[in-house]
Amino acid sequence: MLVLAAGVWGATRLLSTPTPRNAEAAMAIPEGFGVPLTEDLPEAVTFSMAPGQAAAVAIAEQGVDGETVTGLTRALGDVTSLRAMQPRDRFTLYRDRMGSVVRLEYQRWPQRMYVVEAGTEGYTGSKIEYPVERTVRRLEGEVGSSLYEAVLAAGGNVELLVAYADLFAWSFDFYTDTRAGDRFELLVEEEHVGGEWVGYGRVLAGRYHPVGDDRPLQAFWYQPEGRNGGYYDENGDSVKRFFLKSPLNYSRISSHFSYSRMHPILKKRRPHLGVDYAAPSGTPVVALGDGRILSAGWIGGYGKTVQVRHNGTYMTQYAHLSRYASGIHAGTRVRQGQVIGYVGSTGQSTGPHLDFRVKENGKWVDPLALKGGRAEPLPKGDKATFALHAETLTGLLDGLRHAETVPAEAIGPEPPVAAVPLDTPAGS
Repeated sequence: MLVLAAGVWGATRLLSTPTPRNAEAAMAIPEGFGVPLTEDLPEAVTFSMAPGQAAAVAIAEQGVDGETVTGLTRALGDVTSLRAMQPRDRFTLYRDRMGSVVRLEYQRWPQRMYVVEAGTEGYTGSKIEYPVERTVRRLEGEVGSSLYEAVLAAGGNVELLVAYADLFAWSFDFYTDTRAGDRFELLVEEEHVGGEWVGYGRVLAGRYHPVGDDRPLQAFWYQPEGRNGGYYDENGDSVKRFFLKSPLNYSRISSHFSYSRMHPILKKRRPHLGVDYAAPSGTPVVALGDGRILSAGWIGGYGKTVQVRHNGTYMTQYAHLSRYASGIHAGTRVRQGQVIGYVGSTGQSTGPHLDFRVKENGKWVDPLALKGGRAEPLPKGDKATFALHAETLTGLLDGLRHAETVPAEAIGPEPPVAAVPLDTPAGS
């Protein structure tokens, strides 16, 4: 049995395999960014905020007086959100020969820069957009020790791995079902600014070939005109289901559902009506589906436990947690995939793991055999257009060689939502 070996949380901390396309490459500054230094602008300093630090404090640390800091941050706040700034974002401060600040550049996205300049009326802010060139790349590989290593070896990164795995999060458990010899294929957008590669964008299509299964899992991105986009299988059915296949983003199965298991502490055979996921303490635990918190507290040998009522049929239970996520208490509504707690070893537990259980109509059932209904399929009126779109993507999956690219126009019009730069964390 193999594991995914990484997820949104902690992947780079848990595994040290180098990513071919790293954050430094993603933040490369193409020609045209910044202001050339001259005799009138003899000094420029580049800096970033420390974790938890405000932009105003970071600017003040460059020897800028309070009144100037206020003017700079006020003008910057007029064109972008100061709360959205991240520690790795880059600032460049320009001073004239008298030491006065005449320009501040703030770059979060490689294709976008926010500029504050001094004028007769004080500081004013503006936004500069740099043209983005998009291509579509095909990547493929075979799983050896883990899907994580296979995706990185193919030229991907952690963010791309997670985006790809999320395509099949409702139908395949990469933590329990992955086998050596499984193959993956995907089409992904890439963005270039000024000739420099700046990041992967949306995964446009994905296929996963489990060993011994003649029918691969498939998912295609499709956005009907005037509506939100989503992923659909080859038949136009949504890949989303009522339940995810796994409550963890990094884990391995250590004990399966059983009506007679030797309890590791009590040394007695007793039913184990759930699945144990061994994972490092602190690993985030997510809700398998939408629902309402039934309880969040200590339950006997289960220790710190969260129970989620999904509807009149299903209840899920997450036990031995180290702590609960912020805001999680009885009555709280939660969304599918929302973090509700963190792996621990509370209660009768021999080590950090998640004891995950599911009740169906009041009876414990095997979580690994759980089947959830699909989300709404495409309307009949969209089926023909989707079929042509899926045929185009399938043709590229079948026709392109590994790492080969084509212009984005080969897929269709430019996507309405900009691709996410490589170094942008999920959810930002």
